[in-house]
Amino acid sequence: MQFDPKTEKDFLLNEHFVQWIMAPDHESDRYWSNWLLKNPGKANMMKRAKESVQGLMLRTFEIEEDESEMILDRIIRHHDKTKNGLTERSSTHVLLDFLKANRVAAVLVLVTLFLGLLTLDFQPETPSAVKNEKIEWLTKSSKAGTKMSFHLPDGSLVKLNSNSSISFPERFSDSLREVKLTGQAFFDVEHNEDLPFVVAAGDLQIKVMGTSFDVNNKPENKAQKVSLLSGKVKVTTTNGMIEQLRPLEMVSYEKTAKALVKREFDPEVVTGWKDGIIKFENTDHKEVFKILEEWYDVKIKVENDVKFKGGINGRYENEILDNVLKGLSYSENFKYRIENKKVTIFKI
Repeated sequence: MQFDPKTEKDFLLNEHFVQWIMAPDHESDRYWSNWLLKNPGKANMMKRAKESVQGLMLRTFEIEEDESEMILDRIIRHHDKTKNGLTERSSTHVLLDFLKANRVAAVLVLVTLFLGLLTLDFQPETPSAVKNEKIEWLTKSSKAGTKMSFHLPDGSLVKLNSNSSISFPERFSDSLREVKLTGQAFFDVEHNEDLPFVVAAGDLQIKVMGTSFDVNNKPENKAQKVSLLSGKVKVTTTNGMIEQLRPLEMVSYEKTAKALVKREFDPEVVTGWKDGIIKFENTDHKEVFKILEEWYDVKIKVENDVKFKGGINGRYENEILDNVLKGLSYSENFKYRIENKKVTIFKI
């Protein structure tokens, strides 16, 4: 959907704009420069929103990861005290409310923010000298415990889950938009009937015109999956099997059986990760702890005498690891201990 801000608040509530100001890169620079060319009347509004974000960048200094949560708490407490009684909220207050509502991501955002990343030149690229250049492929990668959000050269949005990587050309060709994925990513593709969008992911090829969907082909998984939220996609395997998906349908490709299996899915279970949601639905405890290891970048050891009754259920939104384990321990009757990046699950 085209971004059409009416006030500065709309910029500050757009996570991709805030991330771009704090951590610009080649793709986001290109996207927002093109956006500004199409919306010259919004230039002053964008400038004011940009200055609001940069107003928080008081000075540059190093910050330890284990201090980031404490800093966030102090800023939010100060924000809550000062906003009481105000008749009109400033842009900074809007941004802090946004960070507060997205707490897990906010810790990482504040760390980046305090590093004092510099501003961006809004001048668009000149096309004169690039026609004869060889198009280079770029790669974005995310580590355990981190997620990444950015725009592709055509404006399509990508949210990359942890331990994943995606490669794409710095400029798409006139006939095809192709990317290569290892791991898991959510795509919100800009619609263009004349320019197909193709994701190459292991044994699968996903072809779309404009839609939103999730692809998971992490090497350790038994199956590769494509889950469709909106629009339509065609999934083709390397051995010639084809499936068409409708919204809220997913297809799994079993590597050993070499079979495509289509079924419906719960969006929060499959794609909730992009919004900071972890949802377990009768999930095996081994899979639960595997997800938590990757989500929080920890190692979890389960003692041999711990027994689980069956599948685990639960929903957690933008929660720290301690809160998730606390909720699970109540329902599954175990104790836990967190020491740095190591978690031990043991019997009560």
